[in-house]
Amino acid sequence: MTDQTLDRVFSTLGDSRRRLVCRHLARADEHVVSVGELSAFVADARTERSSAPSDDRRSRIATRLYHVHLPALDDADIVDYDAKNESVAIDSAFPIAVDLLRSVDDRPERPDGAPTID
Repeated sequence: MTDQTLDRVFSTLGDSRRRLVCRHLARADEHVVSVGELSAFVADARTERSSAPSDDRRSRIATRLYHVHLPALDDADIVDYDAKNESVAIDSAFPIAVDLLRSVDDRPERPDGAPTID
């Protein structure tokens, strides 16, 4: 692993939605998931536990994932984002990202309700 790769991964994981995407992929049975599944997961994780996210909120999150966060994760080689098929798979830097997340996720549940990586 080069310093450049590590810097790119650290920089990319600076956004909580990108960390949520990685957490979801790490826990998924298959390491290929749909953008819709990721959108629902991120929306649910970022909404108060006592309420469900509105359709408008889900739509805004899906748009940001599609146009901002998934391309950034793809550029860092953390995920392989296929916009045409609306799917996301793990890529070469994904293990580095997961190791970094595990190193900071030492509590069973985070205050924002996001699951930790097992």
